[in-house]
Parts: sequence; structure tokens; C-alpha cells
Amino acid sequence: MPAVRSIPVDDLREPFYEFRFFFEAGVHVCLWSANEDARHCFGYPVPLRDLILPRDLTLWGEALMERWDDAVGWYGPPMPWNEGEEAYFHGEVGRFLDALERALGREYRLIRCGPWAGSSG
Repeated sequence: MPAVRSIPVDDLREPFYEFRFFFEAGVHVCLWSANEDARHCFGYPVPLRDLILPRDLTLWGEALMERWDDAVGWYGPPMPWNEGEEAYFHGEVGRFLDALERALGREYRLIRCGPWAGSSG
């Protein structure tokens, strides 16, 4: 009779991916692996195009990263926002994150950093 091999419980569980969300000027990435499962599968920076997402959601996120880079002056002179533009941008990012969380599903968790910390849809 062959020996029965014991399998650690951690090997039986489904992977669970955690990402931190924040903008890093000039990198064109806004998701960063926050746990071992995510780092093993995606590396540390996680481009939106590496995830299975609707194309319009990926393009939306990329447009937000471009707007951030423009505002902080990564590619040229800074183009700071007035108060209304900043509030609109922050709201738009919040709506994007809500849509991203829905698209990713339960196997993923977003940790919102910076001005979006604590906000969740």
C-alpha cells in the first residue's frame, strides 16, 4: 500500500491577491502587489494590462495615470488643478476603483492608499 502524503492546508487554498493602489509618477502603474500570492503571480508593480479586465476599464485607469503625471509635471511643467478639478479627479479615481473592485472579483483585494484610503464602494 503506498504511503499517503500529507498536503499542507495552505497548498489547498485558492490564491488571494492583494494590491495596493497609489499613483507613482512616470511609472504608468497604479497597482502594487501587497501579498506573496500577488507577488508570485504578478511581480511587484502590476500593470493594468496584465490583468483580465474589460478594455474600457484598463483605458480608464491608464487615462487617470496620465492625468496624474500631467498634474505633477512628470513629462513637462506641472499642470496643477484648481480645487474643483482636484475634487473631480479624486471622485473619478474613486469611481474607477469601485469599478475595478467589481471587475476583479472576490479573489482580489485593493488596499486604497493616499487620498483614497478608507474609501470603498
